[in-house]
Amino acid sequence: MKQFHIAGYLKKYQFLIVILSLLAGLFFYVYMQRQQTYSATAVISYTNDGAEDGLAPDGSQIDVSEIYSSQVMSRVFERMGLNYDDHNLDELRSRVSINEIVSEEDKAVAEAKNEAGETVESKPTKYYVTFTAKRNDSDQPEKFARQVLDNMLDVYIQTYGENHINTSLAANDISDINVRDYDYLEMAELLENSINDALESVENRYNENNNFRSAENGYSFSDLYQKFSFLKSTEVSNVFAYILNNQVTKNREALLAKYQNRIESYHLENNASQTEIDAINAVIDSYVTMMRESGNTDIKADYILEMVHDTGQEDHSNIDQTVEYDVLMKDYVNNRKDFEWALIDTAYCKYIMEIYSGEASVGTVVKLNAPEIDSSDAEKAAADEQSDAADAKDDAEVPAAPTGMKTASQEVVDNTAAMLADLVSRTNELYTLMDQVNAEYNEYAGAENISLLSNIVVVANRRILLYTGIVVIIFLCIFCAAAVVIGRLGDIVDFYMYKDRKYDLPNRIGCDKFMEGYANRLVPQHFCCIVLRVSKMKEKNSRYGRETMDNMLLKFNEMIKEIFPVGEDCFIALNSVGQYVIFTKNMTKEHMDAYVGYLEHEAAEYNEAVECKIEYDCGSVESTSSGVYRIKLLLMNAMHGLKPAQTLFCRQEDR
Repeated sequence: MKQFHIAGYLKKYQFLIVILSLLAGLFFYVYMQRQQTYSATAVISYTNDGAEDGLAPDGSQIDVSEIYSSQVMSRVFERMGLNYDDHNLDELRSRVSINEIVSEEDKAVAEAKNEAGETVESKPTKYYVTFTAKRNDSDQPEKFARQVLDNMLDVYIQTYGENHINTSLAANDISDINVRDYDYLEMAELLENSINDALESVENRYNENNNFRSAENGYSFSDLYQKFSFLKSTEVSNVFAYILNNQVTKNREALLAKYQNRIESYHLENNASQTEIDAINAVIDSYVTMMRESGNTDIKADYILEMVHDTGQEDHSNIDQTVEYDVLMKDYVNNRKDFEWALIDTAYCKYIMEIYSGEASVGTVVKLNAPEIDSSDAEKAAADEQSDAADAKDDAEVPAAPTGMKTASQEVVDNTAAMLADLVSRTNELYTLMDQVNAEYNEYAGAENISLLSNIVVVANRRILLYTGIVVIIFLCIFCAAAVVIGRLGDIVDFYMYKDRKYDLPNRIGCDKFMEGYANRLVPQHFCCIVLRVSKMKEKNSRYGRETMDNMLLKFNEMIKEIFPVGEDCFIALNSVGQYVIFTKNMTKEHMDAYVGYLEHEAAEYNEAVECKIEYDCGSVESTSSGVYRIKLLLMNAMHGLKPAQTLFCRQEDR
């Protein structure tokens, strides 16, 4: 068997090893490119008062999951124009991660407090916000990751202002008022209510920040307040006056029925409110009575209230009666206020019904039915009623006098519709301006409470080139090991199947295998075939013995391998016992004869010193000189030309 030479095996398969390793690296690179992800990261910090306690400006707990809420991500989809068929909203949300940032100093303080037995109450205010994009998200996943995170933080800061700072904003509920089945007077009322809500909203914003001004349209909350106030004081009043003076309506009976239903609804509400008020008055009267009867000015209110409540039915020992009494008074005020407003609304509805039924004219004094009050306040209530009546009389524009029902002309109806349409249009325009200003204010308010401490940084999560290089090296080692194993296995197979182990040469099967390589092609020029056959083997074996004969054959075998060195250009096979077949490349006939002669010379020298001499027949053929380029024909010609080697040697000397 051949000696174990690693370098030989690697040299034999070096090109295949390199190519396969590079292909493995290329496949890995392409695969990892498809699996590559990119993470965009930014650092945010909550800066509002109470943030260290985990509280938002409105007192609620800071919930960082709002950063990637469905509300935020939906608006991100709108801003980026993403298609829900191409991107799954929930799947993108799942790729957002938020990690709190705790400085080493904070950790040291927390550990010190824990060792001292104190509870650490402060919460982190800084967070890493990361979004991860995949290769199939976009043709440019790095850019996509940056855009999603940028838009997500912008939307979150704005919604943070909406949800936790600027929470009371009037909604535009008159945008489609013209398509709904409202009478003209009802439309005017809805417009007035909507403008009142807008006034309250912009006034609250102005009180929060009177210096803010929109960069988009240049308006401030003060400007919006003035414009809404002008609409209310001028335009809305004109519309009301025009409608009522001309009794404009789409359906008089339906309008009167609606206001009658309102009156009945107010009566029901006041009955419920009156019941609550009476119950509260009873408790208050009992409290006053027991305070008078106690004669103890130092007695606490909770004791008195405990006695007021029926302790036989319910245990009030654990109730903070002082707080309960405060709530009781607040309920009284709220119920009383609702009661009084319902009376005013009822009087307004009756007034409208009287105008449209012809029983009163615009400017008629509206008298309110005074609520029932305690006898102790009767005198004061009477005086207030006389004062209110006098003020109302002074404020009346015209004397109360019914003028009869009117039927508005088509021109009046068209004018009313035009006035309302114009008012609706102007109100919608103001609402649009208010929405723009408010949206910018939300961003401003959110940015005041949330700071971006870093730019958005996008990094590839996998170092593909480095990993590809490592893969190439790994596969290079694997293929090198495989080449050594395969080469050695080939040597083992050749040794046991294609070699004569005694003489360390290819056997008959090995010779046939070599010849099969030229079965379908011509041999090249200067291709030689030499056949050597040891003669008189049987006779010598009987005469000198098997051992002596074997020594002679081994010596002859050694000579052949020394003279014809085995390599790429020379193949030597032991075709049968004592018969050698030699194929050589790039050897002319003259060189072939010289080699054959040198072998005969070596054999002659050996024969002079031994009793068992080397005797053999020799036949040789060269492709170019013979004109034979088929390997089998070369072998047959060489075997056909076998002659005793000594005769051939003598002939060469004679020449």
